Amino acid sequence: MAILSDVKIFRFKLKILNFLDHPKNGYQVSYHAVMFAFTFIVFILSLLDIESKFSRGKIFFITYIILVKLKLTKKKEMVLLTLYSIEFCLRVWVCTIYGKYFWRHPSKYLFTPYMIIDIIILVTAVPLIIILFLSFGTNYKWYVLALKFTQFLRIFRFERYYGSVSSILKVLKIYRLELFTGYCCAILLMILTSFAVYLIEKNSPLSEIHTFADSMYFTTISFM
Repeated sequence: MAILSDVKIFRFKLKILNFLDHPKNGYQVSYHAVMFAFTFIVFILSLLDIESKFSRGKIFFITYIILVKLKLTKKKEMVLLTLYSIEFCLRVWVCTIYGKYFWRHPSKYLFTPYMIIDIIILVTAVPLIIILFLSFGTNYKWYVLALKFTQFLRIFRFERYYGSVSSILKVLKIYRLELFTGYCCAILLMILTSFAVYLIEKNSPLSEIHTFADSMYFTTISFM
């Protein structure tokens, strides 16, 4: 009976793991698609809600009405935090299915890159929600801005399903010599351009470039 119970638990964990990290069925993909869309919308609306001056713009008028008049700021953050917390706890619970974590404590799994991202999201979201619920947003304006900016990591949570970052790292590793050569050429071109700009602008009475450092700064900004 104990063996049968363990098999049932293992199968249940496997279903949860496939649902969270390896979506294949239609309802699994639909759940993650809805979560991604909801996360992206919440992130954009949170940034737009930082300054009230957006209410004077025609483009952001509807967004401002939704955020302020319907008071969705607190609710959406709480809903996302609840969903992320549930997914986080489930991932920690089912991590023993992986062979490399089977004989180790689940804390080993917490130090994987994607779990670290989840931890950062949860840790920064809790004080943000507390500040929003206590209406301290005006007193801690820049703190709230910093907390909301860290929430962009929510988008990277969904990278675990596609491995785009891993593909980018592989490309960087394969073409590292070519990339380093291009990097050196870009720096050399920037230095030569900065020197030419400095020679042209240094004697101009209306110029804001007085040193080579100023020339480097304006050249870098222009290239960007």
